[in-house]
Amino acid sequence: FVWSGTAWSDAPQDIKIGYLHQPLSRIKISLIDIPAANDGIAGAQLGIVDDNTTGRFLNQHYTLIEKEVGENDDPVAAMNALADQGASFIVVSLDADRLLKAADAAKTRNVTLINAFAIDERLREQDCRANVIHVAPTRAMLADALAQYLIWKKWPKWLLITGSHENDGLFADAVRR
Repeated sequence: FVWSGTAWSDAPQDIKIGYLHQPLSRIKISLIDIPAANDGIAGAQLGIVDDNTTGRFLNQHYTLIEKEVGENDDPVAAMNALADQGASFIVVSLDADRLLKAADAAKTRNVTLINAFAIDERLREQDCRANVIHVAPTRAMLADALAQYLIWKKWPKWLLITGSHENDGLFADAVRR
C-alpha cells in the first residue's frame, strides 16, 4: 500500500474564492421579480460548503471572501482588495462595464474572474478578456432557448412586445435575430 501526495497530517491547502458583487435593484414591477436580500451570495456560500465536503478528501479547505461595491465604488479597488486577501478566483456579479474594468486590472494580478451576471454579447466578442470565464448566458443564448421552447411547444406564431428600458430593447433584438 503506497501513499502519494500530501500526508493526512499536513495542514489542508487553503483556497480562497472571492465574490465581488453590486447590490441588485429592488425596484421591480412584480413582487415575484424582487431578488432576495442575499441573492448570489447564498449560492456562493452553498458552493463553498459543498467544496469543503469534497475538499476534506483532497486535503483542501475553501474560504469565501465577499466584497460588495456600491453604485459609485471602484470595482478595481474591490477586486484588488480580494486579490490582496489571497483570492485568485473571483466570482463577479457586476454589469458589463464594471466587469471589464475589474478584468483589465485583474490581468496584472494573475486573477481569473468568473462572470456570473453580465449577459452582454460583447463580453464574448469584441470585449472578450482571456482572464474571464463566463457562466452567465448571453441574451442571444436566452433568446435561442426561448425560441427552441416555443417551437417544441408547436407555437410557430409569436408576438414580440418590447418594454421601454434599454435591456428590453437589447433582448428584443436578440429574439428578432
